[in-house]
Amino acid sequence: MKWLDKIISFFFPEHCLLCRRPLKSFESLICESCLEKLPRIKSYCKRCGNLLPEGSPVPEGSICKKCAGKRLYFDSIRPVFKYEPPVSNWILQAKYQGDFVMAKLLGRLVRRMVAPFLAKIEFDFIIPIPAHARRLFFRGYNQALLMAMGFEEKKLFSQALKKHKHTPSQVGLPREQRLKNIKNSFEVPQKYRSFLKNRRLLLFDDVITTGATLNEAAKVLKKAGASKIYALAIAKSTL
Repeated sequence: MKWLDKIISFFFPEHCLLCRRPLKSFESLICESCLEKLPRIKSYCKRCGNLLPEGSPVPEGSICKKCAGKRLYFDSIRPVFKYEPPVSNWILQAKYQGDFVMAKLLGRLVRRMVAPFLAKIEFDFIIPIPAHARRLFFRGYNQALLMAMGFEEKKLFSQALKKHKHTPSQVGLPREQRLKNIKNSFEVPQKYRSFLKNRRLLLFDDVITTGATLNEAAKVLKKAGASKIYALAIAKSTL
Protein backbone atom coordinates (compact mmCIF):
# COMPACT_ATOMS: atom_id res chain seq x y z
CA MET A 1 0.00 0.00 0.00
CA LYS A 2 2.28 2.72 -1.31
CA TRP A 3 -0.27 5.47 -0.68
CA LEU A 4 -0.34 4.63 3.01
CA ASP A 5 3.46 4.66 3.15
CA LYS A 6 3.42 8.15 1.65
CA ILE A 7 0.95 9.33 4.28
CA ILE A 8 3.12 7.77 7.00
CA SER A 9 6.23 9.55 5.71
CA PHE A 10 4.37 12.86 5.60
CA PHE A 11 2.80 12.80 9.07
CA PHE A 12 5.59 10.88 10.84
CA PRO A 13 8.95 12.41 9.83
CA GLU A 14 10.80 9.31 11.01
CA HIS A 15 11.83 10.41 14.49
CA CYS A 16 11.65 8.32 17.65
CA LEU A 17 8.47 9.17 19.58
CA LEU A 18 10.35 8.93 22.87
CA CYS A 19 13.74 10.57 22.34
CA ARG A 20 13.15 12.31 18.96
CA ARG A 21 16.30 10.79 17.44
CA PRO A 22 16.06 10.16 13.67
CA LEU A 23 14.98 6.60 12.98
CA LYS A 24 16.94 4.11 10.92
CA SER A 25 15.30 2.32 8.00
CA PHE A 26 14.51 -0.82 10.03
CA GLU A 27 13.02 1.09 12.99
CA SER A 28 9.37 2.01 13.52
CA LEU A 29 7.91 4.48 16.05
CA ILE A 30 10.89 4.27 18.40
CA CYS A 31 14.63 3.75 18.09
CA GLU A 32 16.57 0.70 19.17
CA SER A 33 17.91 2.50 22.25
CA CYS A 34 14.39 3.22 23.53
CA LEU A 35 13.07 -0.33 23.22
CA GLU A 36 13.94 -1.03 26.84
CA LYS A 37 11.70 1.85 27.90
CA LEU A 38 8.65 -0.01 26.64
CA PRO A 39 6.63 -2.33 28.94
CA ARG A 40 7.84 -5.52 27.25
CA ILE A 41 6.62 -8.88 28.50
CA LYS A 42 9.60 -11.03 29.39
CA SER A 43 8.07 -13.93 31.33
CA TYR A 44 4.79 -15.50 30.28
CA CYS A 45 3.15 -18.88 29.80
CA LYS A 46 3.64 -19.84 26.17
CA ARG A 47 0.45 -21.92 26.29
CA CYS A 48 -2.09 -19.37 27.56
CA GLY A 49 -0.22 -16.04 27.70
CA ASN A 50 -0.57 -15.59 31.46
CA LEU A 51 2.00 -13.14 32.82
CA LEU A 52 4.56 -14.61 35.19
CA PRO A 53 7.00 -13.00 37.63
CA GLU A 54 10.11 -11.95 35.74
CA GLY A 55 12.82 -14.56 35.97
CA SER A 56 10.39 -17.47 36.21
CA PRO A 57 9.78 -18.67 32.64
CA VAL A 58 7.69 -21.76 32.07
CA PRO A 59 9.84 -24.64 30.75
CA GLU A 60 9.21 -25.63 27.14
CA GLY A 61 6.21 -27.93 26.86
CA SER A 62 4.79 -27.25 30.33
CA ILE A 63 1.85 -25.11 31.39
CA CYS A 64 1.16 -22.65 34.18
CA LYS A 65 -1.40 -23.15 36.93
CA LYS A 66 -3.94 -20.82 35.33
CA CYS A 67 -4.21 -22.70 32.05
CA ALA A 68 -4.18 -26.18 33.56
CA GLY A 69 -7.60 -27.67 32.90
CA LYS A 70 -8.59 -25.08 30.29
CA ARG A 71 -9.38 -26.18 26.75
CA LEU A 72 -7.23 -23.99 24.53
CA TYR A 73 -7.60 -24.20 20.77
CA PHE A 74 -4.54 -22.16 19.83
CA ASP A 75 -1.27 -24.06 20.11
CA SER A 76 0.82 -21.25 21.57
CA ILE A 77 0.54 -17.54 22.20
CA ARG A 78 2.88 -14.56 22.19
CA PRO A 79 1.82 -11.37 24.00
CA VAL A 80 4.36 -8.63 23.28
CA PHE A 81 3.74 -5.74 25.70
CA LYS A 82 1.96 -5.11 28.95
CA TYR A 83 -1.04 -2.86 28.39
CA GLU A 84 0.67 0.19 29.85
CA PRO A 85 1.81 3.61 28.52
CA PRO A 86 3.07 4.45 26.02
CA VAL A 87 1.92 1.30 24.20
CA SER A 88 -1.63 1.51 25.59
CA ASN A 89 -1.84 5.13 24.41
CA TRP A 90 -0.74 4.16 20.90
CA ILE A 91 -3.31 1.36 20.76
CA LEU A 92 -6.12 3.68 21.90
CA GLN A 93 -5.01 6.27 19.35
CA ALA A 94 -5.27 3.71 16.56
CA LYS A 95 -8.43 2.05 17.90
CA TYR A 96 -10.67 4.97 18.79
CA GLN A 97 -9.20 7.99 17.02
CA GLY A 98 -9.02 6.48 13.55
CA ASP A 99 -5.27 6.90 13.32
CA PHE A 100 -4.52 4.51 10.45
CA VAL A 101 -0.90 5.63 10.30
CA MET A 102 -0.31 4.79 13.95
CA ALA A 103 -2.01 1.42 13.45
CA LYS A 104 0.35 0.36 10.67
CA LEU A 105 3.45 1.70 12.43
CA LEU A 106 2.47 -0.16 15.58
CA GLY A 107 2.13 -3.32 13.51
CA ARG A 108 5.62 -2.75 12.10
CA LEU A 109 7.02 -2.28 15.60
CA VAL A 110 5.45 -5.54 16.78
CA ARG A 111 6.76 -7.38 13.72
CA ARG A 112 10.23 -6.17 14.63
CA MET A 113 9.81 -7.20 18.28
CA VAL A 114 8.62 -10.74 17.49
CA ALA A 115 11.04 -11.50 14.65
CA PRO A 116 12.58 -14.47 16.56
CA PHE A 117 9.10 -15.85 17.30
CA LEU A 118 8.06 -15.55 13.64
CA ALA A 119 11.29 -17.17 12.52
CA LYS A 120 10.70 -20.13 14.83
CA ILE A 121 7.15 -20.92 13.76
CA GLU A 122 5.93 -21.71 10.27
CA PHE A 123 2.57 -20.33 9.16
CA ASP A 124 0.70 -19.78 5.93
CA PHE A 125 -1.44 -16.74 6.74
CA ILE A 126 -2.08 -14.00 9.29
CA ILE A 127 -5.73 -13.75 10.28
CA PRO A 128 -6.68 -10.65 12.29
CA ILE A 129 -9.61 -10.90 14.70
CA PRO A 130 -12.57 -9.52 12.73
CA ALA A 131 -15.08 -6.88 13.81
CA HIS A 132 -18.83 -7.33 13.48
CA ALA A 133 -20.54 -5.47 10.62
CA ARG A 134 -22.36 -3.20 13.08
CA ARG A 135 -19.11 -2.10 14.70
CA LEU A 136 -17.50 -1.61 11.30
CA PHE A 137 -20.45 0.58 10.27
CA PHE A 138 -20.10 2.92 13.25
CA ARG A 139 -16.29 2.87 13.60
CA GLY A 140 -15.49 2.56 9.93
CA TYR A 141 -12.54 0.19 10.28
CA ASN A 142 -11.12 -2.82 12.10
CA GLN A 143 -8.03 -1.77 14.04
CA ALA A 144 -6.66 -5.34 14.23
CA LEU A 145 -6.66 -5.53 10.43
CA LEU A 146 -4.93 -2.16 10.11
CA MET A 147 -2.25 -3.20 12.60
CA ALA A 148 -1.75 -6.54 10.85
CA MET A 149 -0.96 -4.59 7.67
CA GLY A 150 2.33 -3.68 9.34
CA PHE A 151 3.45 -7.27 8.66
CA GLU A 152 3.98 -6.33 5.02
CA GLU A 153 5.93 -9.36 3.84
CA LYS A 154 3.49 -11.81 5.42
CA LYS A 155 0.28 -13.07 3.80
CA LEU A 156 -2.86 -11.47 5.21
CA PHE A 157 -6.09 -13.48 4.95
CA SER A 158 -8.74 -11.37 6.70
CA GLN A 159 -11.66 -12.90 4.76
CA ALA A 160 -11.13 -16.33 6.34
CA LEU A 161 -12.84 -15.39 9.60
CA LYS A 162 -16.11 -13.54 10.10
CA LYS A 163 -17.79 -12.25 13.24
CA HIS A 164 -21.46 -12.98 12.63
CA LYS A 165 -22.76 -12.22 16.13
CA HIS A 166 -22.58 -8.72 17.59
CA THR A 167 -21.18 -8.71 21.13
CA PRO A 168 -20.93 -5.88 23.64
CA SER A 169 -17.53 -4.55 24.60
CA GLN A 170 -15.54 -6.93 26.79
CA VAL A 171 -13.86 -4.05 28.67
CA GLY A 172 -14.40 -4.30 32.42
CA LEU A 173 -16.24 -7.63 32.32
CA PRO A 174 -15.27 -10.64 34.48
CA ARG A 175 -13.86 -13.73 32.80
CA GLU A 176 -17.11 -15.74 32.96
CA GLN A 177 -19.09 -12.98 31.24
CA ARG A 178 -16.41 -12.59 28.58
CA LEU A 179 -16.63 -16.29 27.76
CA LYS A 180 -20.41 -16.11 27.54
CA ASN A 181 -20.38 -13.00 25.34
CA ILE A 182 -17.93 -14.29 22.76
CA LYS A 183 -19.26 -17.86 22.49
CA ASN A 184 -20.34 -18.84 18.96
CA SER A 185 -19.69 -15.37 17.58
CA PHE A 186 -17.24 -16.35 14.80
CA GLU A 187 -17.57 -18.40 11.65
CA VAL A 188 -15.47 -19.40 8.66
CA PRO A 189 -17.31 -18.62 5.39
CA GLN A 190 -18.18 -21.82 3.55
CA LYS A 191 -16.12 -20.94 0.47
CA TYR A 192 -12.89 -20.77 2.52
CA ARG A 193 -13.28 -23.91 4.62
CA SER A 194 -11.62 -26.34 2.25
CA PHE A 195 -8.84 -23.81 1.64
CA LEU A 196 -7.99 -23.70 5.38
CA LYS A 197 -7.59 -27.45 5.70
CA ASN A 198 -4.14 -28.36 7.08
CA ARG A 199 -3.08 -24.70 7.10
CA ARG A 200 -0.91 -23.21 9.82
CA LEU A 201 -2.30 -19.84 10.89
CA LEU A 202 -1.18 -16.83 12.91
CA LEU A 203 -4.19 -15.32 14.71
CA PHE A 204 -3.65 -11.64 15.50
CA ASP A 205 -5.32 -9.19 17.91
CA ASP A 206 -4.45 -5.87 19.49
CA VAL A 207 -5.22 -6.53 23.18
CA ILE A 208 -5.96 -9.70 25.13
CA THR A 209 -7.12 -10.02 28.72
CA THR A 210 -8.39 -13.55 29.35
CA GLY A 211 -7.72 -14.81 25.82
CA ALA A 212 -11.40 -15.71 25.38
CA THR A 213 -11.73 -13.98 21.99
CA LEU A 214 -8.61 -15.55 20.53
CA ASN A 215 -9.59 -18.97 21.85
CA GLU A 216 -13.11 -18.80 20.41
CA ALA A 217 -11.71 -17.72 17.03
CA ALA A 218 -9.12 -20.50 17.14
CA LYS A 219 -11.83 -23.06 17.90
CA VAL A 220 -13.72 -22.14 14.72
CA LEU A 221 -10.56 -22.21 12.60
CA LYS A 222 -9.53 -25.59 13.99
CA LYS A 223 -13.00 -26.99 13.21
CA ALA A 224 -12.54 -25.68 9.65
CA GLY A 225 -9.45 -27.85 9.36
CA ALA A 226 -6.50 -25.65 10.36
CA SER A 227 -3.67 -27.81 11.63
CA LYS A 228 -1.83 -25.27 13.80
CA ILE A 229 -2.85 -21.92 15.23
CA TYR A 230 -0.40 -19.53 16.81
CA ALA A 231 -1.79 -16.47 18.58
CA LEU A 232 -0.13 -13.07 18.69
CA ALA A 233 -1.32 -10.01 20.62
CA ILE A 234 0.26 -6.56 20.82
CA ALA A 235 -0.59 -6.14 24.50
CA LYS A 236 -1.81 -8.10 27.51
CA SER A 237 -4.08 -6.41 30.03
CA THR A 238 -5.29 -7.73 33.35
CA LEU A 239 -8.76 -7.84 34.92
